[in-house]
Amino acid sequence: MTAENDPQAYLVAFERMSTTASWPKEFWASQGEAQAAYQAMTDAETAQYNLVKQAVLWHCNITGEKHRVQFREYQRYPDTRPRVVMQKLHDHMVHWLEPTQKTSLQMGEAIVVEQFCHVVGAETQAWIWRQNSDNLEDAVKLA
Repeated sequence: MTAENDPQAYLVAFERMSTTASWPKEFWASQGEAQAAYQAMTDAETAQYNLVKQAVLWHCNITGEKHRVQFREYQRYPDTRPRVVMQKLHDHMVHWLEPTQKTSLQMGEAIVVEQFCHVVGAETQAWIWRQNSDNLEDAVKLA
């Protein structure tokens, strides 16, 4: 994986290849090419693939916030098929709202917090985003 590659696509391909090859998951963390993130971790952390994956994504600045922005700012290129547009939007939404890890109420709150931040103004919005809050009560207190 190089700086020009999509880290998420790399990780998905790596996970599929590892599953197909029947590698035990406890060995996944010792494979791959995400050296900078990997080297910054402790020995105990590097033994856990999910922690390595999180570190790689963080190191590459692939966050829920980045996907939220990409979801909101996505623009269709000329001649892009509607299904491709829908798939890109869906992918950004999934990485932003994490529907497999959050309840529908938590996802709804994240959307309302985003709109709340939009309404209260740029300075307050920046403060709330810096605190990484997607909870309504926390956002109101921060504002």
